[in-house]
Order: sequence, then C-alpha cells, then structure tokens
Amino acid sequence: MGDPFVIRRRLFRRDGAGLCCDEDGLALGPVPLVAVSGETRGRRQFRLRPAAEVTDALQLAFGPLSGETIERSLATFERIAAFLKDGEIACAAIAAVRLCLPEIEADGVAEDRLTCSARAASSGVQA
Repeated sequence: MGDPFVIRRRLFRRDGAGLCCDEDGLALGPVPLVAVSGETRGRRQFRLRPAAEVTDALQLAFGPLSGETIERSLATFERIAAFLKDGEIACAAIAAVRLCLPEIEADGVAEDRLTCSARAASSGVQA
C-alpha cells in the first residue's frame, strides 16, 4: 500500500495518458500544446497553441477547471515553450511535472475525446 501523503506526478510518453514533455514539445495525450513552429539560425522555435485550444484540451482531459488553474497552466506552458526554445529540455520537463496535472482517467473516455480533438485540429476542423 502506498503512502497516503505522497502524491506522485510524472510525465508520460507521447500519446500516453498524461502530460509529455520532450525535444518535440509538450503534449497532453495526443494533443500537442507546445509544438515546433520552425527553425531560426539552426535553433528550433516552439509555440504554444492558442489559449482557447489549450483550455479545451485541459477541460476535455480533466473536466471543468477554475480560471486560476487555467491561467497558471497557460503561464507555465509559455515558460516551457521558452525553455524548449533555449534547448533546456530538463528545465521544461521539471516545469511540466511541477504543474501537478493528474493522469488522464483510465476509463478511456477523456482519452477518446482528446484523440478526436487532436484529429480534428490536425485536419483543420473545429471539434
């Protein structure tokens, strides 16, 4: 039995059941939140998706969230984009873990909604 006072937070592999932060950006399940937007002078540039799309992804995964939680998450995602742009993948990953976002529910419903949202976004259709 685990310690009831220990809350474990971690990153997941891409397309996993939670937040992924790697050299390709930041994703929540199948939904990219921060992605490569180009290259300048040999350095990859990263961009946070529009706030409304990120908010939709968060709420699809975790249900209704307070405005404060969304604002804190968006600010952290901007910092993660800056870390990634500077090549500081470890700092970006630490910032992602410190957000303390939970794992996406194992019932599969939230994952299915995120997958549909990601497919719609990649095809240019609004979900």
